[in-house]
Amino acid sequence: MQKTLWALIVLLCAAAHPALGLDDPVLMAIKATEKTDYDIPPLKDRSRSLIRWDDTNAALDIRRWISERDMRDLEPGWKVRQRLAAQPERVGKVISCIGDCRIYRGLFPNRARWLSRIEEGDEIHTGVNSYLWLSLIDGTLVRIAPESSVSILEVNITPDEVFFQARMHQGYIHWQPRSGRSQKPMTAPETDPLFLPLMDTTVNLEWFQRAVYQSQSDQNQISMTTSRELLGYEQQQQALNALTATNNTFHKRAHRFLLVGPNGSLLGKNIATSFFYGLSKKSFFKLNTRNEEEVGERGPWTAEFWYRGYSNDKAEPITTEEWFAVAADGRTMEVMTTVPPDLAVSELMTKRIPTFMLVRERWLASAKPFWDDAAKPDTLAQNWGYRLWGSELEGRIAFLKEYTRRIETTGLRSIDRLLQETRREGDPVIGEFDSRYFSRSLDHYYLSFKRRHNHSKESVRDMSFLHYYGWMLRNGRQQ
Repeated sequence: MQKTLWALIVLLCAAAHPALGLDDPVLMAIKATEKTDYDIPPLKDRSRSLIRWDDTNAALDIRRWISERDMRDLEPGWKVRQRLAAQPERVGKVISCIGDCRIYRGLFPNRARWLSRIEEGDEIHTGVNSYLWLSLIDGTLVRIAPESSVSILEVNITPDEVFFQARMHQGYIHWQPRSGRSQKPMTAPETDPLFLPLMDTTVNLEWFQRAVYQSQSDQNQISMTTSRELLGYEQQQQALNALTATNNTFHKRAHRFLLVGPNGSLLGKNIATSFFYGLSKKSFFKLNTRNEEEVGERGPWTAEFWYRGYSNDKAEPITTEEWFAVAADGRTMEVMTTVPPDLAVSELMTKRIPTFMLVRERWLASAKPFWDDAAKPDTLAQNWGYRLWGSELEGRIAFLKEYTRRIETTGLRSIDRLLQETRREGDPVIGEFDSRYFSRSLDHYYLSFKRRHNHSKESVRDMSFLHYYGWMLRNGRQQ
């Protein structure tokens, strides 16, 4: 009876484990070798021993060892399961943070700033008037607005695509996969200057302004000093398009994501989206093709929305360039015929972002050895610490859609009860979309027009590299 109970527990845990799915390679390998304790080589930065010495009393407890040994005998691939579960894969890294941004990993939060590492399961939280940009490993750009919280739960690499699962706890997020297309010539300044300059010397507009100015004769430099012409935009865009074309030669995988909110899930492929969820309120989202900013043929894209409800497994195809409103209970959705002004303004911040795209392409170019090894399962695991998925990913996604629908439906009921029990008269209204999600960034955008020709900006053109580097460190928007 005891072994039967353990077997049932193991099967239930295995059904929810990210390593399982259709045509599971671990099970196939076990059947092929017929080994009781089938194992794989240790992943990168991991030892061969699976003993957890953080609790020596538990590790040396003979009764516990006997009990665990009985359970492991029921699961021949337990070593593989344990290795994969103990190996959080790197999801991406932070480009910039303004204000108070925290990464929750384990019991204690860490401050998020330039180059902070994001791993599977990390929760990213932004405080009041705080913003964050991050780049995922496949070049996807993610912008998180103030008072928002999102967890990036997993990343799975296959020979053809990269899949991400994220959960939106609350707030506003912009998710923009890399398209590989060229950018149209810019006719207006960058729309999110709050973060600029970034802490990379060769991506900022001032870097290209220096190159243009210092390549001119003395007479032309005098003319440029008195002119109001904006320098460097064309050169920055040329560098971005050239590096994008180079990276396209080795990075051709599609991008797919499952963005889970309490009242609905969005499954998309090769399409950008803006998503807002307010606690116990309506959520809003929009798909954006970025055809106004990019040129060239767009690859195939798909998007579908999954409702809430224990027996409601209907999926709704989504169109682009329209805002959708989802009911608080996740049972209905409608196209918004009239878009609130605050929601429409929020799109401006991500309209023209060449500096962020350029740093993304530079990071992607530096990761070429990783992507060259991404089709070799053993090399990818031992040198980089990632598992290469196959057709079993479709089973994993099917499980996630069903599992998140059921668990979030239960969660919605719990949230409603909690808010009803704890709300007091006079408490501020929470969950509504308003200007707090973009006001600081918008103010800085307007202020950048006034500061475009001030002394600090104009003097950068004539600086040596050392002076420019010091200027970048002094003015870099890291708080």
